[in-house]
Amino acid sequence: MTKYSVLLVSRLDPLRYLFDRPVMIGRLMRWLVLLTKFDIHYVMQKSVKGSIVADHLASLPISDDRSVDDDFPDEKIVSMTSITGWRLYFDGAANQSGFGIGILLISPQGDHIPRSVRLAFFDHHRLTNNIVEYEACITGLETALDLDIRQLEIHGDSNLVIKQTQGIWRIRDEKLKPYHAYLDLLIDRFDVLRYIHLPRAENQFADALATLASLIVIPAGVNVRPLLIETRSTLAYYCLIGEIEDQIELPWDALYRRSPDGLLLLCLDRASADRVMREVHARVCGPHMGDCCQFVQRCQECQMHGDLIHVPPSELHALASPWPFSVWGIDIIGKISPKSSSGHEYILVAIDYFTKWVEAASYARLTAARVVKFIRSHIIC
Repeated sequence: MTKYSVLLVSRLDPLRYLFDRPVMIGRLMRWLVLLTKFDIHYVMQKSVKGSIVADHLASLPISDDRSVDDDFPDEKIVSMTSITGWRLYFDGAANQSGFGIGILLISPQGDHIPRSVRLAFFDHHRLTNNIVEYEACITGLETALDLDIRQLEIHGDSNLVIKQTQGIWRIRDEKLKPYHAYLDLLIDRFDVLRYIHLPRAENQFADALATLASLIVIPAGVNVRPLLIETRSTLAYYCLIGEIEDQIELPWDALYRRSPDGLLLLCLDRASADRVMREVHARVCGPHMGDCCQFVQRCQECQMHGDLIHVPPSELHALASPWPFSVWGIDIIGKISPKSSSGHEYILVAIDYFTKWVEAASYARLTAARVVKFIRSHIIC
């Protein structure tokens, strides 16, 4: 019981327990005697919400002759809050061609302001990736200050620069300390700064600008105009599409030609015929056909990388197949050791190139007659 009573007292307010207890003995009685001489009266604490409202009203009293203005703030305050929408993306690139930094400022209205700078004053032996990242961050802050931006969100994929700028990580590299000191001077000129670390995949615009600056060497005295990046959603010859369509308009709806074996072959227009020849030429449906000779002669890859056959010129005999999609490949596997339980040690396999259908059979001995029978029973019939 004694242990339980002590635990119960520890959960109560000690002052309330002393002043509300009618009878006390021992140490608690001595405490009560010492507190009564200070004329202390215990009052229950109000709710946190009520106390905050009371403290606020007490600190900001309003006279009776002053009316309370509960209207929405005017347009001046709204225009000032829109400045917080500025965002800065920075990145650095270092490769064998050189070093570059990329800066992208985005306004609250969505306007993109890119900047690409090539670093040509570094010693290759003293340069590190962290130095390039610091150069990119400093250049971005200087650009923002030149545009009179005082509230900014900084986005970067360098976790080291972000953490050291926030003061979370210590600076161990002596080469980075001057950069960090100058960065602190720039930060003091801003009213609000917010740092956000991004994955590299979400910082592609600034990374592309940095890579561009590291790869391109601008000759001395050359004036480079601002880079213009556009999005084109139409073809370059869009204005002539109507005239082209009028020229290749079909004089028929659907025209077929009956082949010698009774199949109906669809007649193609010029555009469809060109597409089919490209597919056939790319080995999608088999070898070249006889009517594609002129198309193959205009193919640059075929003319440059074709096999050089040192034979006298002779007439070509094209083999036209009525079933361009019906092509089979046959192969023999064997001898297989050990033999199967029935003594078979050869396997004859046939594969349809278009549907990838497989037919197979095993034999103890494989002769020409059995191959002919296999083709007749498994493929033809």
